[in-house]
Amino acid sequence: MSYKEEIKRLGKFIPINDNPTGNLTKIEIDNIGVTIGAKLPNDYTDFLLNFGMGSFENNIGFKPIKEDSEYIHPEKTGIPNFKFYASSISVFFGIHEKRIYDILDNFNTYLDRSPNLFLPILTDGLGNLIGILLDKENYGKIYFWDHESEWDEDDYLDDTGQEMPEEAKFQNLWLLADNFTDFLKRCSAG
Repeated sequence: MSYKEEIKRLGKFIPINDNPTGNLTKIEIDNIGVTIGAKLPNDYTDFLLNFGMGSFENNIGFKPIKEDSEYIHPEKTGIPNFKFYASSISVFFGIHEKRIYDILDNFNTYLDRSPNLFLPILTDGLGNLIGILLDKENYGKIYFWDHESEWDEDDYLDDTGQEMPEEAKFQNLWLLADNFTDFLKRCSAG
C-alpha cells in the first residue's frame, strides 16, 4: 500500500497551517533539502506536497521494532541503557511561523543533539521526536528520539574518561521503520 492509502486507513488528517491543506510547495521542500544538505526521500517529499503540516483526528500510536535502543552501552561504562515501548503522533512538522512546528527550526534546534543528518519530521507532543535519518548508511529510516535519554559528550567523557564514540549518539534512538511509508503501515488508530 502507498503512504496515501495508509493515511486514509489511519483516519482524517487535519492541516495545521494558514494554507487550508497544510501542504508545502516544491520550492519550500527543495529549500529544506538544500538547508540540511541532503535529498528528502520520495515518499516523504510527496507527503509534504500533498499533506504537509498537520495531525490526525484520531489518536495514532506506534511501537519500535525492538524495545532496546540502537546503541547499547557496554556494562563496564556504567551508563544506563534505556527501553522504549510506544508513543503516539501529535503533529507533523512543516513550514510555519510557530517555531515549535517548523521543520527547519527543529532541525537546527536538535542539530548538535542528534546524529548527523537526523531530520525531525514530527513530535509525539511529549518532547520526543520522530525523524528521518538522511546519512548514507541509514538513509530514509525512521527513528524515535527520546529527549529523556539524550546523550551529552561532556558527561560521557566525565563518566568514562573517554571520548564518546559516534555510534553512542544512537543511545536515545529506536528504529521505527525502514522508510516513511513503512512507518505509517506500522502505526495504528486507537
